[in-house]
Amino acid sequence: MKVGQVSMSDHLAPKISITLDRDRALKFDFNAAARFEEVTGKNMFAGNVLKELNARDLRAFVWACLVHEDPELTLEQVGAMIHMQNLGYVSDKFFAIYNASTPGP
Repeated sequence: MKVGQVSMSDHLAPKISITLDRDRALKFDFNAAARFEEVTGKNMFAGNVLKELNARDLRAFVWACLVHEDPELTLEQVGAMIHMQNLGYVSDKFFAIYNASTPGP
């Protein structure tokens, strides 16, 4: 590859593995952002969306980032995968995929 060329994989949204009911991959692309906005009514790119994160938002975000690999997955199914014992783990994965998928300051 010549200097200045970007491989096709550089244009794809990153994925982060997460173990819930099984091994899955979170992917935060524009489809996931739109899904999140559709179910929450919140602007994913507003500066305060992360500051006001609640259980419904976290569930919606995880769902929106998993539907790419399982189109039949429901919000309720994702909600059943998240519980108090894995909340820290899921939150860490949420911030990891969000940070990996959005530009820095």
